[in-house]
Amino acid sequence: MRLLSDATGAALSDALISNIHVHKTKLAGAMVKQEVSFPRPGVIEAIAAAKQSGILCGIVTSTQRANIDAIADAAGVDLGDMDVVVTQEDVTAGKPSPEPYLFALEKLGIRPAEAIAVEDTAASLQSAVDARIETIATPGAYALDQDFRFASLVAPSLLLEDGALIQALAAHFKVKVAA
Repeated sequence: MRLLSDATGAALSDALISNIHVHKTKLAGAMVKQEVSFPRPGVIEAIAAAKQSGILCGIVTSTQRANIDAIADAAGVDLGDMDVVVTQEDVTAGKPSPEPYLFALEKLGIRPAEAIAVEDTAASLQSAVDARIETIATPGAYALDQDFRFASLVAPSLLLEDGALIQALAAHFKVKVAA
């Protein structure tokens, strides 16, 4: 909003920009809760399989906590199942900076080589790659034309023909996934 204000000469104060953002966040959260919202294919299954197998799970986002709470609630994702949730409030630089992922790694007590990220935009992919984390890209409808060449794998979703992608992740990390 600051960039738009400066570019258009609107001269919005920092206080007004902050107030607009707070109001927008409340409205967006209410809209998400009102609409039927489903997670992308395979998300719920992957989280459940990972948790059942003792694999740490987290959400790393550049949005505010209020937004991720609303989205998770509407999508039926229990943030209590996450070992870490990193939001805009936790870091000084959001994606594409690696800081959100580095913060998550620190909180989880693991090295980049022990993690894998699943991302759906090029900026988020860059964040994980710059943190030296192998990344699976599952581009959303709005990101299909973005550059995902630095992803370890590009897949249409977290589901493969034979089941959840978590099986492939488990094999990669040499851990047993409970059936």
